[in-house]
Amino acid sequence: MKSEDNTSATSIKNNDELTMTQLLEETGGFEPKNFKRGDLTEGTILAFAKEGLIVDLSGKSEGVVYNEEMHSVGPNPLEKINIGDKIKVVVLHPENPDGQVALSIDKAKGEEGWNLLQEYFEEEKNIEATITSYNKGGLLANIEGVNGFIPVSQIVGTKLTGEGSESLSAQIGKTMTIKVIEINRRRNRVILSERAALQEHRTEFREQLLNELSEGDILKGVVTAVRPFGVFVDIGGADGLVHHSELSWDRTPVDPVSQFNIGDEIEVYVMKIDVESKKVALSTRRAGPEEWESMLNELSEGDLVTGVVTKLVPFGAFVRIGGPIEGLVHLSEISKTRISHSNQILIEGEVVPVKIVKIESERHRLALSIVGGSKESESNGWAFDHLGRIIEMPAEIKEKFSSEFSSFADILESRKEEHSNWLETHQDAQEDAPEDAPEDAPEDAPEDAPEDALEDAPEDAPEDAPEDAPEDAPEDAPEDAPEDAPEDAPEDASEEQK
Repeated sequence: MKSEDNTSATSIKNNDELTMTQLLEETGGFEPKNFKRGDLTEGTILAFAKEGLIVDLSGKSEGVVYNEEMHSVGPNPLEKINIGDKIKVVVLHPENPDGQVALSIDKAKGEEGWNLLQEYFEEEKNIEATITSYNKGGLLANIEGVNGFIPVSQIVGTKLTGEGSESLSAQIGKTMTIKVIEINRRRNRVILSERAALQEHRTEFREQLLNELSEGDILKGVVTAVRPFGVFVDIGGADGLVHHSELSWDRTPVDPVSQFNIGDEIEVYVMKIDVESKKVALSTRRAGPEEWESMLNELSEGDLVTGVVTKLVPFGAFVRIGGPIEGLVHLSEISKTRISHSNQILIEGEVVPVKIVKIESERHRLALSIVGGSKESESNGWAFDHLGRIIEMPAEIKEKFSSEFSSFADILESRKEEHSNWLETHQDAQEDAPEDAPEDAPEDAPEDAPEDALEDAPEDAPEDAPEDAPEDAPEDAPEDAPEDAPEDAPEDASEEQK
């Protein structure tokens, strides 16, 4: 007898085309009991139909659970339940127009769900939920029969763009770890957050991770946030920051927003770990292949190389000499002429010959010089103008740096013309100067003057003073003294004559 009942039930389950009325007639109809709206009761699934389920409410009382009242079961609910399963339901209508008791699985779970959600909220507990739907503001999830909302701002790894709705729709049917961050039973409002749940998870493992990490480690991580100042990367329980200066070896800063997207998987190098503040400084440029070591094996201090000017600053110019290798040409090493800014001689993108003055491998720095290698450069086919600007370069360099040369060909010609004009002006000035005029001969010197006459003259002697005038001559000496008076005549000679 039992096997016959099971066979009958199975045949009914396989007949999905039957209506509720036909199913109720086949199962013998029902005699409604005194159910009230909102009653919570337990029933047994008798059969499946297009509209939903037939449920035995004990005895001969039977009811109907329509498809829209079983969302809490999950996507494709008929694949997750079987005839004979016990389920809890809430009475929506004691008797509908068809004479059926309208039931709801969602309401039943909701009654229990609200109590559970309140507990989850108070205990700050993480829970698992399946995404059932979405709208332009976020995702919807059903937890124990209660619909909750996950705003886009609380979803990790979802960045809304012009195709934002497609990224949200792709989440339907997926399981997500979430946390209740707001609950209001009266307003039927539940706000959920994946970000808060993951934050709690990270907090639990952060200290453990920080103890296990070591500076110099290279790890794989996932980009969790992109800001103008850098990129935040999840490295397995904790977020680290890659500052924009550590994104690339280029001297020109990389724009993180245009280069990275949330969810990107990248390799990072652990630069510094601050256990007290629980912060981790990361680098992407140091995690890449170490081109410095391989390239520097081919370079030595004193080598003359060719590079491209990448950036001009008041204290000098940065020049790339290959791959990620850049060096600084200090202002004093750009030109022999005195300049106050590198842009007085150079232009960004210009090709220049530089001499390697110093190599700092650990700091990834090179000190370069244009002046220091100018003589060797000229012997190799380079030419400079009177200011120290490039006006000509070797043919092989033009070919190697063809794109850069084509951009600066007109500038080189303009410099050549300026230099040519300067040379003509300078040459004319030299031709006008007398060739045999002694540079230091006084114009009014007498032809027969002895060579040492002027050398012995005191610097402060008055123009008309006699050269042999005694320095201690009395101021009141008679002006009419005879020229031939002996110098040693006694002062009292006149008295003796008397």
